[in-house]
Amino acid sequence: MSGTTRTTAHVAPPVGTDARRDGLGDGVGRGPSGRDGTDGLDAARVSWSVDGRLVLDGVDCTAPTGAVSGLLGPNGSGKSTLLRVLAGVRAAPSTAPGGGAAQVRFDGADLLALPRRRRARVLALVEQDATTDLPLSVLDAVLLGRIPHRSLLAGDSAHDREVARAALARAGMAAFAEREVATLSGGERQRVHLARALAQEPALLLLDEPTNHLDIAAQLDTMRVLRDLADDGVAVLAALHDLNLAAQTCDHVVVLADGRVVAAGDVHEVLVPEVLDAVYGVRCEVLTHPRTGRPVLTFTPQD
Repeated sequence: MSGTTRTTAHVAPPVGTDARRDGLGDGVGRGPSGRDGTDGLDAARVSWSVDGRLVLDGVDCTAPTGAVSGLLGPNGSGKSTLLRVLAGVRAAPSTAPGGGAAQVRFDGADLLALPRRRRARVLALVEQDATTDLPLSVLDAVLLGRIPHRSLLAGDSAHDREVARAALARAGMAAFAEREVATLSGGERQRVHLARALAQEPALLLLDEPTNHLDIAAQLDTMRVLRDLADDGVAVLAALHDLNLAAQTCDHVVVLADGRVVAAGDVHEVLVPEVLDAVYGVRCEVLTHPRTGRPVLTFTPQD
């Protein structure tokens, strides 16, 4: 597919969170960040390679404030790598292979130029299959999300514990607060990591397969949390394998293939056979949900 499908997603008004004040004020500035004039994440010409193999090739990616954006693509398309580069976990080269400076901006600020602690007040990353062998309780693991908000030598405050318990409740894990993380199932650990990210109170939330290991009810609960966060004014960007979950929840999607963006925009315009058949190597049929009006996708193998 040549070119990129682009539409404008619905954008809710920005929320006045501490992350926005502490992370992006005082000299960094907000102002319009997106190339379409919207607030939120705006990444341009992002590339990354390993052992001479180009994993990301000049990727442009937006995630508007107040919207759930889905990062889609087959295995090996670069979704996880892109999230880690956007979060500053992996350093991207300063220029793309085709020339031009790579940029990752959020609400007008150069996100990757922020000091790590300050950046952690702005964004949180939920990675898939994050594990620990440390004898941490669930509550203590979630309290790690409060570290960017307190001085280096300070312990947990009453407010920190209140925020952490609220995050556990929102993630559906309040009853597990005193359990050790090592005793949890994969799906339970995934929701603990979500709660830890919520405790950071980010303005930008990046998630890598947040429904991984979850049963269908927990998947729907997780997507509802993301929807509620967006309605509260958070910019959400989630890598997803389940295209129907993306169609059901997302306002905006970005489709990767071989490290490049092949389509981006509203789910109704991007989740179509003209895009998905070629990217996934399947035959796709798009139906309409009778109650929500959202796309419902069915797939059959290509002959």
